[in-house]
Amino acid sequence: MADFNQDTYQPMDGDLYIVEVRTGRFTMYRYSFQSWEQLGAGHSKQDVEALVAPMQFLGESKGFRRYYRPTQAAEALTVEKIAANRYRLRSRGQVMTVDAQALRDLTDWGLLHMCELEQEAKQAQPPAKSYEEIETEIQVIKEEVNSQD
Repeated sequence: MADFNQDTYQPMDGDLYIVEVRTGRFTMYRYSFQSWEQLGAGHSKQDVEALVAPMQFLGESKGFRRYYRPTQAAEALTVEKIAANRYRLRSRGQVMTVDAQALRDLTDWGLLHMCELEQEAKQAQPPAKSYEEIETEIQVIKEEVNSQD
């Protein structure tokens, strides 16, 4: 998106931004419960590509942050904090309320089985654009904008 403006951008739960901290290594942040939380540092390009594949690219800030938003397919599960130590999970018409420990247990299980889950998710979704394809699109947009000036 060529007209991305960090000043008017309104983050939504699940949004990500990614910064390349050194060549080929990235730090990721996710917007959740009205604040940005770091998802770790030193991620490889391959890790980043796998994570953002089902997401919508929103744009790049002047500080070289690349912003992404979950698409409808990625929003099949939503988590909402409804009270202290209470979370509501919604997925495809189903609703479940859990405490923080149960949510942590679910997250741990997901991390332990991530390879299997990714394989199943890949089979259910069309192929995503590669990092290089996204970079090429950004360059084309930048060139179009520069040629209009």
